[in-house]
Amino acid sequence: VSTFAFGYCPKNWVPADGRTLAIQQNTALFSLYGTTYGGNGSTTFGIPKVSVTTAPGNGGAQKLTTCVALSGIYPSRP
Repeated sequence: VSTFAFGYCPKNWVPADGRTLAIQQNTALFSLYGTTYGGNGSTTFGIPKVSVTTAPGNGGAQKLTTCVALSGIYPSRP
């Protein structure tokens, strides 16, 4: 999970908006999250919902984009 200062997620990342994903296409990520954030645990699982807003500035409060990586080297689970 990472936060970006631009309004979109990079390639192979999805917004951390609580959506459900298919386990079959995201087995490594499912092994970390399980059904902690939703999903049925047999075909789908959920990712966290995260919303981050910076402190007000000249242009008002700015919403940052928080994303979850769909690929990469994930840390092992204890």
